[in-house]
Amino acid sequence: MGKIIYVYAFIMFCFFQNCKDNHRKTDFPSSKYTYIGTSLIKETFDSTGKITIRQYYNADTVPNGAKIEFYNNGKIASWIWYSSKHKEPYCGVYYSEEGLFDTLRGIPFIDIVYKKDFDYPYIKTINPPNVALQLVYKDIYNGKIVKKTLYGPILTDSVAWFGLDEYKYQNGHKHEIYFNIVDTIKEYLLYQDSLEIIERR
Repeated sequence: MGKIIYVYAFIMFCFFQNCKDNHRKTDFPSSKYTYIGTSLIKETFDSTGKITIRQYYNADTVPNGAKIEFYNNGKIASWIWYSSKHKEPYCGVYYSEEGLFDTLRGIPFIDIVYKKDFDYPYIKTINPPNVALQLVYKDIYNGKIVKKTLYGPILTDSVAWFGLDEYKYQNGHKHEIYFNIVDTIKEYLLYQDSLEIIERR
């Protein structure tokens, strides 16, 4: 009888010790919240403590900004752009397991803004990580390109701005902008989208 009790006690000791060890391995918050400016940021972690999701919200906890998902290897898997004005995601960028650009779905252009004291527009676009952005402006008249300008972005953490100082409205001219994602090492185009600028009234 004594041997049975000893064996039972040993089994129970191992069981609780195992539970204790498992608890120690996962003794960290599964979610963490921080504020940067007016943005609330929620970070979610897996059982090993690796980050799986980082998402931005406005002060009313409505998704507003990027939602970033990560692969198990820590590389970025997707970057989804939300606006508090829309229920559905505005645009999404998806990456390979190496963290390299793969595809873009949605519209990369967010807004066209005329800033005070400037006669030309600023183009607001998405600014996903791990990519190189370009904007090409074309002034077209009678089917021929009369002006073509390449712009680099003015970057922020979440969006990119392009000031089109070459733009000047002329009647009969067509004004187009091209949003490019490029491979700067191999020097070729990975993605392109375009938009025509309509003169403001």
